[in-house]
Amino acid sequence: MATHPLKIPEVVALVGHFLPFWTLELKTYQGDDIPHNCFRPHNFHSCILVCKLWYRTLLPILWREYFYPGMEDVPPHVIEQHSVLFRHFYSYGGVDGTFNCTSLKTLTLEYDNDWEALNMSLQVQKQLIRMNPSLESLEWDGSPLAPKRPRTRLDAEDFRMLSSLRHLRLSRWDGSQGLLVKVLRVVARKLEDMDIQEVVDFTESDLTTALHTSRDGDDGQVSGVSAGEQETGLEMPRVKTLR
Repeated sequence: MATHPLKIPEVVALVGHFLPFWTLELKTYQGDDIPHNCFRPHNFHSCILVCKLWYRTLLPILWREYFYPGMEDVPPHVIEQHSVLFRHFYSYGGVDGTFNCTSLKTLTLEYDNDWEALNMSLQVQKQLIRMNPSLESLEWDGSPLAPKRPRTRLDAEDFRMLSSLRHLRLSRWDGSQGLLVKVLRVVARKLEDMDIQEVVDFTESDLTTALHTSRDGDDGQVSGVSAGEQETGLEMPRVKTLR
């Protein structure tokens, strides 16, 4: 006896990708009504409740993407419960919360530059990056768009585990004392697309002073470099696009 198509998980998943759970709504921003994508999964939720098969199949589709402010009306405990299913995370401004996602493929962290807006704390942003070593795309604003505000300093340790990163955009950071070069050396192995915007205090001499720090031993010796010898240059063999 043939199995009904809607009892086959692969078919249900295909259907799920066409079920709408975002709606375009007008929201007031600085006195103007601006259309925003808002998370409204009511119809999708009805489909999830059809049976256990549909629930198991459709739930990861519903929570595949996290988008803020589109999800600002979702209670924090619901976000925490389902965040393990997130694969794509986009935060414009954002709020602090408990995020249990460890399998993100893309992560975008942007500041909302409205002076009244809330923004996700730097601590939570760093935590998201460090707990997702499989990231393939990272877009990260280091500081708000404020001319007189000091830029946040880059930290190569935030990027240390990102061995699969292919796309990187860094905007509004302090890259002084070789910090930018240290970051790029950490992610250079697979990086294909790089976009650097408003990273201040980078100098050409950083290419000869930003050395790999030895991770074994306390003698200050640079790993793989003999005494009196400096590691120079920056090799990024797979980069195809540079902005």
